[in-house]
Amino acid sequence: MYLSATLNAATWGAELAIGEGRERIYTVEPTGPIEDDPNLTDKKFPGNPTKSYRTKHALRVTGEVSDW
Repeated sequence: MYLSATLNAATWGAELAIGEGRERIYTVEPTGPIEDDPNLTDKKFPGNPTKSYRTKHALRVTGEVSDW
């Protein structure tokens, strides 16, 4: 699963997502370790300025961002 610490990156990800229905952005808490998203940080944005991460562990949903 992918997550971001910034609303701008989360919005970008939601808008690029494939699927039916409207896009959603959730606030979450990781339940395990997270790591830099290598698809962005190694290839497009060195240093992780987008604060984009990935994890193999579950994310605890704490809310939904409705105004973005």
